[in-house]
Formats: sequence, structure tokens, C-alpha cells
Amino acid sequence: MTDHFSFSVVCLIVRKHICIGPLLSLFGSAFQLEGEKNKLENLLKNNLMKRKDRILLELQEDSEEDRKNKLEMYKAELESVSQRISGDVARFKGTAIQASAICFGSKLFDL
Repeated sequence: MTDHFSFSVVCLIVRKHICIGPLLSLFGSAFQLEGEKNKLENLLKNNLMKRKDRILLELQEDSEEDRKNKLEMYKAELESVSQRISGDVARFKGTAIQASAICFGSKLFDL
């Protein structure tokens, strides 16, 4: 019985050493891989944040460029409308002068 007990104890110790060795190695590898994973996640997050900032800046620049283009378009439209108004005012003045001349002329004939 003692031989069987000793053999069992030896087998248990050997099994634990055999089982513990690879487990310790696995845990070491797991910790190393976890560290690498965290490092890669941080790099990815930092790169994505930089990319996000760059894209937002590009969108802002595009918006500024769009605003400049719209401003130029509105300035051109304002100039065109101002010229048309000036033309209409000149025609109105001419028409008013002609109307006054006609009215004045007809009053002359009435006298």
C-alpha cells in the first residue's frame, strides 16, 4: 500500500510539473500577447484619431473653399443685378422725361 501511495504521489507530482510547466509557458505567452495587443490597439487608436482629425480639417477647408466660391458667386450676381437696376433706373428716367415732355407738349397745344 505504501508503494502504491508513493507511486501515486510521485505520479501526481510529475503530472503537476508536466502540467504546470506548459501552463506557465502559456500564461507567459498570454501576457506577452496581451501586451502586444494593447500596444497595437493604442497605435491603431492613435492613427485613427489622427486620421479623423485630418479628415475633419479637410472638411473644414472644403467648407471654407465652398464659402469662398459661394461668396464669389453672390458677388457676381449682385454686380449683375446692380447693373440691371442701373439700366432700369436710366430707362425709367428716360421714360419719365419723355412723359413729362409729352405732357408739357400737350399742355402747350392746349393753350
